Amino acid sequence: MNADKAALLNGFAAHVLDFDDYEAPASTHLSAVLVPTLLALSDLEAVSLRDLATANLAGFEVINRVGRALGGYAH
Repeated sequence: MNADKAALLNGFAAHVLDFDDYEAPASTHLSAVLVPTLLALSDLEAVSLRDLATANLAGFEVINRVGRALGGYAH
């Protein structure tokens, strides 16, 4: 299976299994977006757990900063 199909299936599973955490600055469900993508990409190349955690943190920061730049929490 290629990485884009794996990411799609992982994302589907994340929503089915209700891994929809929430953060206010960007109004998103971070884990349901970041973790499936990172797991799919890790199949392409050997990466350490530390690298995955760093990438997850970087994704979290980017999403939060974009959310704040776009006006923050909208509810």
